[in-house]
Amino acid sequence: MTAIRNILAAKIHQLIPINELPQHIHNEIIKKADVQQLKKGSILFKQGDRDKFSYYLLQGDIELLANKQLHSEISANSDRARYAMAQLQPRQFTARTKDKAVVFRIPRDALDKLMVLHEREAADGQAGKQGQMVSGVEVSEIDAEDDVDWMTKMLQSDLFTRMPAANMHQLFVLLEPVTYPAGKNVITQGDPGEHYYVIQEGKCEVLRKPPTGDKELKLAVLGPGDGFGEEALTAETVRNATVRMLSQGIVAQLSKESFDKLIKAPTLQSVTTEQAQEIVGVGGKWVDIRFPKEYKQSTIDGAVNIPLNILRMEMNKLDRNTRYVLFCGTGGRSSTAAFLMTEKGFDAYFLKGGLVEHPELAPAADKTITPKAPAAPAAAKK
Repeated sequence: MTAIRNILAAKIHQLIPINELPQHIHNEIIKKADVQQLKKGSILFKQGDRDKFSYYLLQGDIELLANKQLHSEISANSDRARYAMAQLQPRQFTARTKDKAVVFRIPRDALDKLMVLHEREAADGQAGKQGQMVSGVEVSEIDAEDDVDWMTKMLQSDLFTRMPAANMHQLFVLLEPVTYPAGKNVITQGDPGEHYYVIQEGKCEVLRKPPTGDKELKLAVLGPGDGFGEEALTAETVRNATVRMLSQGIVAQLSKESFDKLIKAPTLQSVTTEQAQEIVGVGGKWVDIRFPKEYKQSTIDGAVNIPLNILRMEMNKLDRNTRYVLFCGTGGRSSTAAFLMTEKGFDAYFLKGGLVEHPELAPAADKTITPKAPAAPAAAKK
């Protein structure tokens, strides 16, 4: 199996959108990948099936059949093999190996979560270098804000202004204050996300350790009323940064279950195809938050491309009076993007299930593959 993993390590740099991710994310993808050696005639998936995987062809050839008839072929040496094959759900084709083949399979949600993690790392790294805003707080010391009314500041944020009044009451009941000494980590980079936090007293610094190098990068200083930890809960990924107390203080925590019920559910809005088209029909905009190469291969007519990894930097260019419908392949990345936009006061929705769940909005790659031409008739014998 080591030889097969070596094939994946060599090929993964060419796969789209994986090729947009840094090496340490590649390593995580390889750990989660199921690399299969298949015999001639093996079936990867069947027309009409629903599954949770993305398949990439590393070696050999794959036949795509529609209604048991050969529709097209994919060769491992072709540009088409750089993309996940026939992604739409339910599957539009049956995929069958033409000869011996090696296939890389990864759960779509796992890939989405790793891309979201990369987006957060990229945003934090960019902000740390340029002194930009991180999580709404400038990378500088906060002056004379110890006496700020933390509840007022929290409730004035765009995230909480969208919460129903009944939820707000429950929120204050369920927030659990915890006292932390100076130098204590509230959350640690790489740990699973279990709580959302709001600072009641004191200050915290936000630090991120780059994939290479030992020195932590200081990203921001947070004060009373500032919240943090929502991204790991929304994207269901590990913590992308460490938050450490600069002084003794009180930080209130909210469980993931309560966060999902009180904040995420009423804030995050998904739409069906019909609802999305209605929004766009009266002035809304489609936004494809996938990487440029995915967008270039196929997208929804009229959509603009704002990849998730640069969304924060591009948000200030968007019209706050426009409603936005965000989409990706599965809904994983776009739901995170919609939450981030909602936090900043935008009217944002995401297409539930993404493109793979909506054949009516299918990427051209799955719908317009040129069928294999039939063999020319043999010349009649004289």
